[in-house]
Amino acid sequence: MKPSSRFKSIVEASDADTEIIPILYGYLDGGKLPDPFTVKVRGGTGDRRPDGWFHPSSHPLMAHRQLYFYMVDPDGWQPEPFDYTIKMSALIGSMTHDVIETALIDLGYLIKPNGTCVACGRHQPTECREHGAADLKVRSRGHMDGVIGIGGELAGFEFKTAMPMALRNIRNNDVAAFKEKWPRYWAQVQEYLRMTGMTRYKVIFMAMGNPWDMREFTITPDLGFALTTERKYQEVREAVEHKQMPLPCCAPGSSMAKSCPATSCPIKRMS
Repeated sequence: MKPSSRFKSIVEASDADTEIIPILYGYLDGGKLPDPFTVKVRGGTGDRRPDGWFHPSSHPLMAHRQLYFYMVDPDGWQPEPFDYTIKMSALIGSMTHDVIETALIDLGYLIKPNGTCVACGRHQPTECREHGAADLKVRSRGHMDGVIGIGGELAGFEFKTAMPMALRNIRNNDVAAFKEKWPRYWAQVQEYLRMTGMTRYKVIFMAMGNPWDMREFTITPDLGFALTTERKYQEVREAVEHKQMPLPCCAPGSSMAKSCPATSCPIKRMS
């Protein structure tokens, strides 16, 4: 199939040093997805109650005191409501993720998990379709979007969606801009790198709308951040064990205090 003119313009505008995006552009533009294929999405509430574990998607950037109350008072932990807008974004993102996953499996890049998941203990791939990661010492665990084989080595993989405007002024592989724009995603990737020992992580963003641009970032380990996160988790565990509340991380009435999910923290109560 001859590439469309729109496809050519997208590729010509794409930055160099990307590995996954050109392959995906060619595959999707060529109409190579299986026809038909099944898309599986999660239709849950998104409500993750505290379970005694730290999670890469939520906790690496939280302060000691926040994590302390996450552990000692799970019933008083009230995160941002999973409202209609967030639910729909998660639903559409999940559907798009399954399309990209299907393409990368068909291309031979995405490796299917097999065995028992180290994060949830369920059988793979029938009961758990994602690669798990866990650090039993500090009790941190989570599920990665995937693991890919590229350049002769294994790398973690995350797929994210965004509004078209969010990708307009950021270039492929500008990791500094990635960290500034999406600090939680950067921290999430760093935690997975720490727990798995992998040396590379691929993050692909797709804009949810015309012209469906993509951005690719290759993230490598930040050893200082990894050690700080591991030490923080261990210190919180010790604080819980000795029932010693960590020092305040914000001031009464501050924006951080008002948005904090730790409702039993004295600072939160004063706010």
